[in-house]
Amino acid sequence: SGTDSVKQQTDHMDSSSAGDSTKKDTETQKEPTQEETQPDVTESWETTAPATFTDYTTGTFGNGMNWHLADDTLYISGNGTWPDGELKDSLQGMDDETMKRMFNEYSKDKLKFRVVVQSGVKNIGAHAFHRCLNITGIQLSSTVTEIGDGAFTYCSLTEKLDLSHVKTIGEEAFQNAALPSDVVLSDVLSIGTGAFAAC
Repeated sequence: SGTDSVKQQTDHMDSSSAGDSTKKDTETQKEPTQEETQPDVTESWETTAPATFTDYTTGTFGNGMNWHLADDTLYISGNGTWPDGELKDSLQGMDDETMKRMFNEYSKDKLKFRVVVQSGVKNIGAHAFHRCLNITGIQLSSTVTEIGDGAFTYCSLTEKLDLSHVKTIGEEAFQNAALPSDVVLSDVLSIGTGAFAAC
């Protein structure tokens, strides 16, 4: 009958529409790109490193300290004490070429990088980044309460420097360093001689 014919056509159209809808839904469910799966290195002061470091460089230094290099961000983690001395001399597991790009001021292929010190780390060792001209900024966890002598001499820091949880800043810690206009020192109790000399 005419009614049955119309019903059959309508059913066919509904079935076709459902198929098209399913096809469109399938097409929109794409695999995440490599860029979308990269670790988030936003401006958060409590930035957390990725749970896994596939395709990233990782290693240790000092006693119970770890480092992870993801793109242009060097993450520092651990629950030990950051040892004194230049960081470049104690990093274990970093290849010579990357080391040269990051820490050799005369390298032709410099790697500008920022440092994120994670929760658990208590201090920045003396002379840790002495004359490290490629470091652009450092973000400190609230657990970091001490910055050692000469830790950032001659560095050029362009990002906001939040030292609001730091209690002690060692002698010449930032001597001859270029610092951003936005430096937070709200809870500092002790500042060593020449800590900000010639800044």
